[in-house]
Amino acid sequence: MPFIPPMLCTRLHDPARLAGRHYIAEPKLDGRRAQVHIQGGRTAHCYSRLGLELLRHPGFAWLRDIAWPVGSAVLDGEAVAGDGHEGIQSVFTERNKPRGALALIFFDLLTLDRQSVMRERWTSRRKRPEDVFDAVTLPNVSVVPVTEDAAQLWDTWVAVWSGEGIVLKEPASIYRLGESWSERTR
Repeated sequence: MPFIPPMLCTRLHDPARLAGRHYIAEPKLDGRRAQVHIQGGRTAHCYSRLGLELLRHPGFAWLRDIAWPVGSAVLDGEAVAGDGHEGIQSVFTERNKPRGALALIFFDLLTLDRQSVMRERWTSRRKRPEDVFDAVTLPNVSVVPVTEDAAQLWDTWVAVWSGEGIVLKEPASIYRLGESWSERTR
């Protein structure tokens, strides 16, 4: 499976756009985009947002040792240092250390068992990795937490913990290659 251009997020400039719409919110992690390709239950590739192979860095080598609980999949997420708000510079530092303090936090599933799931609703795509990761604990791997209370997440993640922001997702959204969550609604 080749690199898949990721769906992006953009800054919301007009909060009035949120009126009357239902969104799910998740913290905007401050790290490096990481698209993990799993083949034969092992990490075959880990690509950056631009499609650069991250496994070439010593700090990402630990991904090759993971025995994933799926045979093949493409997971979309963020490589972070610490809990995700330490910043991209921390990721750049840790990626060069053989035993760097990197973690992967996933927020979407693009393929499973060699089948694309990008046309499925976000809620369906989200449930699949939750089910997989609820059944097994992998070191330094998790699924980003979500909430329906965007205001509370903002108050906690941004105002208290100095996080970068929050991402709002429509439950029925499909995955649009290279587009933004806020550019379209369907």
